[in-house]
Amino acid sequence: MTTVLDRAGSRPQIHAFVVGVDRYPYCGPTTRHAGRFGSAARQISDLTCAVPSAVTTANWLLDNLVGDDFRPLGSLELLVSAAGPILFPVDEGTTEVERATFGNVRRAFELWRKRCGSNPDNVALFFFFGHGCRIQADDVLLLEDVCDAEAGFFDNAVDFGATYRAMSACAAGIQCYFIDACRDVPDYLDDLELRPRSLMTPSLHQPPRDAPIIYSTSVGTEAYGVRDQPTPFAAAVLDTLGGLGARQDDDWVIDTRSLGAAIARVMEWNAWPKPLGQQPAFGGGYHGGVIRTFASAPRVPFRIECRPAEAMELADLTLDGTVEKLHRAPRPEAWQDHATADSYTVAATFGGGDFDDAVNRRMLVPPNHRYSVPVVRR
Repeated sequence: MTTVLDRAGSRPQIHAFVVGVDRYPYCGPTTRHAGRFGSAARQISDLTCAVPSAVTTANWLLDNLVGDDFRPLGSLELLVSAAGPILFPVDEGTTEVERATFGNVRRAFELWRKRCGSNPDNVALFFFFGHGCRIQADDVLLLEDVCDAEAGFFDNAVDFGATYRAMSACAAGIQCYFIDACRDVPDYLDDLELRPRSLMTPSLHQPPRDAPIIYSTSVGTEAYGVRDQPTPFAAAVLDTLGGLGARQDDDWVIDTRSLGAAIARVMEWNAWPKPLGQQPAFGGGYHGGVIRTFASAPRVPFRIECRPAEAMELADLTLDGTVEKLHRAPRPEAWQDHATADSYTVAATFGGGDFDDAVNRRMLVPPNHRYSVPVVRR
């Protein structure tokens, strides 16, 4: 089955659609295609991080959104293609998740689309993890049965651009699309006749809508992952939806306007001290619709250093806010921790010695905060 949660109701809800593809049995060295198509199919290999990303995302949605007071999770469609069967917990025990073939994905997409469109205040969340590429001006998402010799070479690939445009017919007032796939233009596809398909009938009417697309990487570049782990993009998306994408309005809220920038900053933060190997990109429309609200201030990761760096091993550091106070004894490495979003007094004291004490005020707000305390040598 693909529906691992169905509690759709009349109140505004979140409806999620999650696909992860690691296994491409019709590609690679065993492809049945010959000639130019065979050469192209052999360039597409199995992955190891798409299914962990999809399963982790599905579990996070169930753990964090089912009981959400503002907009609870109403349904979850999950499809994955791994080397073997994937069992997933459901209300009545466990179920074997259906594989992410084009037919299965299209049927599940239609179920999801109808639930999303049942209320204009619903939020639609679409996640894809797997191989992708660019054909002309559109992104193409590769499902398990792409390159099936019984079908056209790319007939079982998803024309994401056409699918996104077709979703303009869906009544859900907020639609968010998270695409974790390469977006390069492979030369092995040059001069091949390719016909990826939309998951629904395209719509000619394209009204403005609140429907951001957050891509894990920019046009013309690849996306990366670590074997058997969720990708950096998947981890950043969940961290952001969990609170690191929040801004303070009357309450703390996550909205469509700030979502993409927050994910990019979280990816960069998580990669430190290494440079980020890919640059997220954004598309679609984003009008500031609220996805989630939080009754209390979120926890914010911070990194505090001293300038000059040699002062760090002598600095006694404190963060003093209205709701909590944190302290760290002198050490040479940067101080990394989490604190509640708030205004803080940041103090570096030295007990005499080579540097003067330094005190500053800083606001810690999501998604993260880095600060170098300027200190003066005596």
